[in-house]
Amino acid sequence: MWVDHPDFMNLVHRVWSIPYDGRHPHVVIGKLKNLKKALKSWNYEVFGDLNANISRKSAELRVILVDQTAIRDHIVRFYVDLFSSDSDLIDLDLSIVDDIVPSLVSQEENSLLVAILSADVIHEAVFAMDALSTPGSDGFSGRFFQLCWEIVGRDVILAVHDFFHSRVVTPGLNSNFIVLLPKMRDSITIGQFRPIVLEIGTLRIVLPSHPIVLMCFIRNAMGGNVAMKIDIHKAFDTLDWKFLCRVLRAFGFSQTFMGWIVGILGSLKLSVLINRSPAGYFGCSRGVRHGDPLSPILFGIAKDFLSKLLSRMVASDQFLPISSQRGFSAPTHLLYADDVLIFCRGTVRNLRRVVHAFRVYGSISGQLVNWTKSSIFFRSSVSPAPISSLQSLVGMQIGRLPFSYLGVPLFRGKPTKLVLMLIEDKILPKFAKWKDGY
Repeated sequence: MWVDHPDFMNLVHRVWSIPYDGRHPHVVIGKLKNLKKALKSWNYEVFGDLNANISRKSAELRVILVDQTAIRDHIVRFYVDLFSSDSDLIDLDLSIVDDIVPSLVSQEENSLLVAILSADVIHEAVFAMDALSTPGSDGFSGRFFQLCWEIVGRDVILAVHDFFHSRVVTPGLNSNFIVLLPKMRDSITIGQFRPIVLEIGTLRIVLPSHPIVLMCFIRNAMGGNVAMKIDIHKAFDTLDWKFLCRVLRAFGFSQTFMGWIVGILGSLKLSVLINRSPAGYFGCSRGVRHGDPLSPILFGIAKDFLSKLLSRMVASDQFLPISSQRGFSAPTHLLYADDVLIFCRGTVRNLRRVVHAFRVYGSISGQLVNWTKSSIFFRSSVSPAPISSLQSLVGMQIGRLPFSYLGVPLFRGKPTKLVLMLIEDKILPKFAKWKDGY
């Protein structure tokens, strides 16, 4: 609405042209604050007090059932505790990381990683941002930076370069809001909401598997071949930073690059948006954020330790993969973001080794398995006695085929018509959108 008004660009140019002293990031933050104040006044003069109108209508609909202050304090305390490092991990021996993870990043690759971004690359990053994304705590979305680039671009480029040279994120530049999105209808507990962090636009500029249907093969073992769907509790939120840095170092990432990562993670300050108002203001000492482009990459690198740990166990015959037809190399594990699938022979020895591997991983990474929410899948011909014995060993619930992984149904044997129709229902609407685009 604002950007379509004929006076908008003139206002931005006039306010942004006012001199502001300080380091380049301070200049950008200060000018954005001044512009925000000017836009609020201008909004009231041109469009009226929209916030008051919204609040008034909301008050008419809201029925207060409990103490709102107590709710706010409870929610803030929950996220302060969630993003605080586990004291049990402080003095942990991480030498196993160096034993499992090979050094793969070459000097040439490190040089490319730490090269200072050119103005053209920063410009490209800005215009690759989602123009319609929700604004961060500074109140400005990607569309603002794109439309006003001719006015604000030089200051933004200087602020980005300042971070790469100093490795310091200016206070206030990495202060963000947590928005709580319900995972299901009628969500009432904190665990039923997913925390999404709204990033400040300037920081977003700094931060520039195929579906698989698995055929299970049946061979002799106490529980036959089994699959395990592992649920890691709050996976993104509980990743330990010391573990992450140790994995990055083991892979061969340079100290400069790791310094940038530590600077971004350590400077984060959060407030929780409750009924459109921010509550709390606290730092973090673990976890990576939902919603920013860097988090899935860092999370994947850290979790590759688990993949290499399981592969090492397979290579040393500590972990036996599922039996399969001759000439077919059966998978042992699939890891995608916080989704984990394990495939192995259903023996007591095998399952004990798998459980031990996840406990080792959890003890050094902070990534603890929620065993009661995890599932183990057996072939239909296995008798109840072995199933009961193995289930009690791993502490998982019994799963039933077919089940979904990354939205794709997994099943045994030939796919049924119903399974294929489920996949067809997801693909056809995408074809229709592609067709409309041409």
